[in-house]
Amino acid sequence: MKIVLARSMANYSDTFDYLLTLVNDRRKMVRYLNLIREIYIKYHQVIERGGKFGILDYRGQVLLSPKYEFIRTCYVYVDDLRTMPVIAQLDGKMGLVLPDGKDTIVAPFKYDSISLRDEPPYFEVRYDGKEMLMTTEGVEKPIA
Repeated sequence: MKIVLARSMANYSDTFDYLLTLVNDRRKMVRYLNLIREIYIKYHQVIERGGKFGILDYRGQVLLSPKYEFIRTCYVYVDDLRTMPVIAQLDGKMGLVLPDGKDTIVAPFKYDSISLRDEPPYFEVRYDGKEMLMTTEGVEKPIA
């Protein structure tokens, strides 16, 4: 982490001597490290309560209520800032929900399976013997 901070600070330092002064100032380094952690490093935590799963943010606030039988967070590289829906199971059926603290349903819990793809549309869904693709907004599309 200190190396990441030093490289970031080097971009804003006019001289190498000034960079060394910053890096060797323990008080400033701790302050900047805490600032980087607060702004950039925000890990979530999958939790289990009573056999049901949910997600907490890095501050311990509920992003997804612990009421789902199964959840899968989606790690897909996208080049814009977006919140990817979480694949979840409720009452034996799969759906998509946003980890927004409100359990916003993106795709209803009617699917037999939902698989993650590595390109848009990011999901492949199955129900009633049909296979479809699905966007991050929950829009079904036929497989071409």
